[in-house]
Amino acid sequence: SGINAEYDGWDHLRATLPGEEGLTNAIEDMRQKSTWMTGNRRWLDAVWSTFVVVDDIITHMRGDSSVVVEVYPHLLASLAQICLESRYRTTYGLLCSILHKDWLHSGYIFTTPPLPQFTLFLHCLRQLTLWYPTAFEYTESLLIF
Repeated sequence: SGINAEYDGWDHLRATLPGEEGLTNAIEDMRQKSTWMTGNRRWLDAVWSTFVVVDDIITHMRGDSSVVVEVYPHLLASLAQICLESRYRTTYGLLCSILHKDWLHSGYIFTTPPLPQFTLFLHCLRQLTLWYPTAFEYTESLLIF
């Protein structure tokens, strides 16, 4: 058993992050002063939902279950690996393994400005570096490149 298409977290994550357009809207709402609180709430809900699903993925993986990440695979697989393996919390692990393997090789296209899914990944990663600074070789300054 493991996380699969029947997993309830996918539906919650889809509802919270309705595709790239939903993430884009949340980012745009944050930039608008008139909707700052609403937009900020949507973005924080997205961050929270991401961590909830990553926690479920980690729990299943630690229980020797297989996990197929069908929603936001770049984002969720990368964060789960970073949480599970200290080698991905090094500068080399982040740049050469996570970004190269999980993002570039799987077809993610980097743009300027970054697409919302990558922005969410950086935001979640920043939160992890703030919560557990001694677990990471790098700091938030690396994430602002």
